[in-house]
Amino acid sequence: MFFDYDSYSYYVRPGFTDARKSFRTLSCIVDEEMNLDSRAKAMFIFCNKARNTLKILVWDNGYWVLTKRLEKGSFAWPSNDDEAISITKEDIKRIIQGEDIFRRLPQMARKIIY
Repeated sequence: MFFDYDSYSYYVRPGFTDARKSFRTLSCIVDEEMNLDSRAKAMFIFCNKARNTLKILVWDNGYWVLTKRLEKGSFAWPSNDDEAISITKEDIKRIIQGEDIFRRLPQMARKIIY
């Protein structure tokens, strides 16, 4: 790929975004709803309602839209629509591998006592 991933910031838009949206609509969402600059050195990540498609909007003297669609399974995705979430490049890798990085506390195993 052409990007120096270490030099970018990464932001997730919580909730679901219609996967049919183009770069124009995605950039408006970043600028107006996420209150961020869509032309910044950042990657903005969106997920559809079925949670099987990610779209990444990137500015590089023009917009790029990168798409990843799963044939089976779904991505873990935050449903809180309050604000954009800043994440790291390592978090992106973990999301794509199927990990839930948005869980704040680990789920405790339940012990059944008889």
